[in-house]
Amino acid sequence: MTEPNEDYRHEHQNVRVENGVQFGDLVQFVDFTYTANVARVNLAALAALANGPAAPRAFRWRPAR
Repeated sequence: MTEPNEDYRHEHQNVRVENGVQFGDLVQFVDFTYTANVARVNLAALAALANGPAAPRAFRWRPAR
C-alpha cells in the first residue's frame, strides 16, 4: 500500500539480523492505523469512480450529406 517514512532495511529484504540491525518485512514495522487510513482513501476513490457516469455507447460516425 504505502509507507509514510520508508526504511529500506524493512523493504524487500530477507529477514535477518545483521550487526544488531533487523532487516526484512515484519509485522512489527507496520503502522496499522496509517494503513487503514490509506485503505479508506482508496475505497473513497473507487466509490467515486463507481458512481461516475456510464461509458459512452458505441456509435458509428456518418459523414454529413
